[in-house]
Amino acid sequence: DETGKMKMVKQKVNEKSLPPNVDLLKFIYPHLVDKKNDYESLTDEELEKCTVKKGDLLVCEGGDIGRSAIWNFDYDIRIQNHIHRLRPYAPLGSLFFYYVLYLYKHIGLIGGKGIGIQGLSSNALHRLLLPLPSIAEQERIVDKIEFVIASITRRLAHK
Repeated sequence: DETGKMKMVKQKVNEKSLPPNVDLLKFIYPHLVDKKNDYESLTDEELEKCTVKKGDLLVCEGGDIGRSAIWNFDYDIRIQNHIHRLRPYAPLGSLFFYYVLYLYKHIGLIGGKGIGIQGLSSNALHRLLLPLPSIAEQERIVDKIEFVIASITRRLAHK
């Protein structure tokens, strides 16, 4: 039953020999649950697909659809298939794209599809049209956004 599977996953999570969050691979590759060293069974390509590195932009597929975060830690983690990992192939500002996705989510350009549990597919994410200003312009935009956020935060704190 599902409760038994979750207990087994939690037990494996507590084993010190596992790398951070390797238990989440079981949700992508459930056929690995009974193997002792799950991550050793994955190809390099499969492992890379679910590995998050510093600076990666993460986007929720379901639940709070389109909610984003940037992984800012110096160590890698593994994610499940309900989180999209966006990693630029060229120098781009992750924080700029975080704010673009935040805007898109709040004006309704990112939304879920489906009859039951709604989700944001990777195809829908790939179809989004995103602005691509120069790195310098991305940094100017982010600086202005963060200035406005800090100003609002200060004003709210003094009410």
